[in-house]
Amino acid sequence: MKEKTNIFDSVSFWILAGVTFLMPLFFLPNSWSGIAGAKMTLFGIGTLLALIAFVVDRIRKGSVSIQTRPVYAFFILIPLAYLASAFMSISQYKSFMGGGFDMDTLNFVALSMIFALLVSAVAKTPKRIGILLFSFCLSVVLAALLQIVRVFAGDVFSFGVLSLPALTVAGRWNDLVCLLLVFLGILLIYLETAKLKRGASICLAALIVLPFLFFSLSSIAFDFYFWICTLPIFLCISALLVFAYIFTLKKSKQIESASAVAASGKISSRMPLPSLVFLVLSVCLVLFAKPIGNFLVQQTGVAYSESALTWQATYGVASRTVPQNPFFGTGPNTFSNDWNAVKPPAVNSYVFWNEDVPFGVGIVPTTIVSVGSVGFVLWLVFYALILIIAVRMLFFSKASSDLPAKATISFSVLLSSFLMFFYSPGQAFVFAHFLFIGLLLAVSSSSKKSFDFSLNASQSRHFLATFAGIIIAIASVFWGWSITSKVIAVHEANLAVTSSDPDQALVHINQAISLNPGFPAFYQIASEVYLAKIAKIAALGASVVAARAAEVQADVSAAISNSLLAEAADPTDWRSRVVTGRVLDYLGSLGISDAIKQSALKYKSASDLSPSNPLPYIFKANAYLALHDPNSAKEALVQAITLKSDWSDAPAMADAIRTLIAAINKAGAPQIAPAPQATSTDQEVTKPAAKSKK
Repeated sequence: MKEKTNIFDSVSFWILAGVTFLMPLFFLPNSWSGIAGAKMTLFGIGTLLALIAFVVDRIRKGSVSIQTRPVYAFFILIPLAYLASAFMSISQYKSFMGGGFDMDTLNFVALSMIFALLVSAVAKTPKRIGILLFSFCLSVVLAALLQIVRVFAGDVFSFGVLSLPALTVAGRWNDLVCLLLVFLGILLIYLETAKLKRGASICLAALIVLPFLFFSLSSIAFDFYFWICTLPIFLCISALLVFAYIFTLKKSKQIESASAVAASGKISSRMPLPSLVFLVLSVCLVLFAKPIGNFLVQQTGVAYSESALTWQATYGVASRTVPQNPFFGTGPNTFSNDWNAVKPPAVNSYVFWNEDVPFGVGIVPTTIVSVGSVGFVLWLVFYALILIIAVRMLFFSKASSDLPAKATISFSVLLSSFLMFFYSPGQAFVFAHFLFIGLLLAVSSSSKKSFDFSLNASQSRHFLATFAGIIIAIASVFWGWSITSKVIAVHEANLAVTSSDPDQALVHINQAISLNPGFPAFYQIASEVYLAKIAKIAALGASVVAARAAEVQADVSAAISNSLLAEAADPTDWRSRVVTGRVLDYLGSLGISDAIKQSALKYKSASDLSPSNPLPYIFKANAYLALHDPNSAKEALVQAITLKSDWSDAPAMADAIRTLIAAINKAGAPQIAPAPQATSTDQEVTKPAAKSKK
């Protein structure tokens, strides 16, 4: 008699399917969390709900199937490495969860591993595997079509979130490109390995053209240390590999048994035309990439490029941090601070000179810095085992009804793993990557490498299983609330920023801090709100200030306290020191003794944390000028101009520098010499695609 499916098993699966479909499309208004925060919230809440349903299902069933393959051990070992690294991190808040939207955290890695395990456990039938694959592909196609409408129809479907044509519901432009790369691979493999009706084949084949609009406007380039591989060249290489695979697959099946293959109806003997079309389009993109790109930029208005570190730059960060923290690194989600500490001055000539860089050349290579050698080696072994499974499935699977699914899943794992090593895609893509890892384990599972562990063998075992299930459910609820509270906190902080009433803004920002007490940005906002409140009181006149002296003193203390809390939350972030310095500058302008002297020290500590960034030196020059020390002010400003001589990308700062120069000269300092030009002797740290905006 066939065993009746437990309803909780179905609930768990359909939650995962819903998350799979919604992930590339889901967003929240900017006043809440925007695109990145929305996807992390959906991913976290959906995964935890599916986990609760799965645990309930297994307890009701009375048994659980335990896989004995070595790869499953790494689903526990890798989060444990992140846990140990987070405990040792100088900024534990950033390493454990961060703002709730960061990927290189214990929170995201643990959720990703749980999600992949859940997919591998519940997607055991061809029907469920097909639903998950179809949900992913349909979602990506809808996201692409929606973006095309936005590009050619102006602000239609901007939803108040997508302020630029290069922003998509899937994230950045290149995030959608990465998803389309995987979708195109799935489409090609499926067209070549599954026997479809002529009409369906034509309709699906027409979708091959869709991604090339996005590829033509993409700035992705892969660094192989001695060679920069542009996206068109990568597409050509991929097209050749897919064509060779399909051709040899069909040839081998024909040699084995032509009649058996024809009878199975799964592998046709015709020429792999879809792969040829893909190859031709890729070659055209290589030959005419520049004119095609320029034409599309003019027609669409999409001008998108991004910063991306090279292997050399990533190695430069690692060579400084690994000797100091060899085993567990500086902590998850701290790479940007490590990069600021060693960033070469040549970076200041790039458009993205003042942006944080959360990852190195790729997501996995970054872990050598953030999680140390232990975490990095665990990732390498994990991917080695995953890739071995994928390659075996591609080349050693017999012709069967599930060959299209096996081939598409294996290819998707290989491609997405490559991008994890050589690029830093966004949340939607990393989620899809772990989806395919889970599907790979599901289709490659074998009863010989697992055993059923009974939870009802004895009363004590059943009690322990039930108790453990309750603990997991309670922990999941608290975990889910932690994720949700961060989204609400962002909304409250945004209300504080947009409020014109300092008192009302304080209510909102204090609520945000209570919901997410470790986020440095919230303390910085609170500090600025207190300054705004002090300024509002000061504008009422000296008599009012005297009458409310106690309130003003309390607000001054609160402003300083919040800025110091921002520093404490992330001690290696130079921006927190600058915020404290600016608070002290303002208090000094109100006549508070030694405030400006303390601000100069804060700016100095900020420049120590990011010695190649010119901004702390400019603020320090202002502080020295207020201290009536024009010579020290000139020295700090010359240092800033030496680090960055071209301020065309920051006109407001250029105006401030001209004003500062005039003030220093007027104060009696020697005339500031002409700004030295940027040198070209520093090592290149970003890929060519990121040197300038289109």
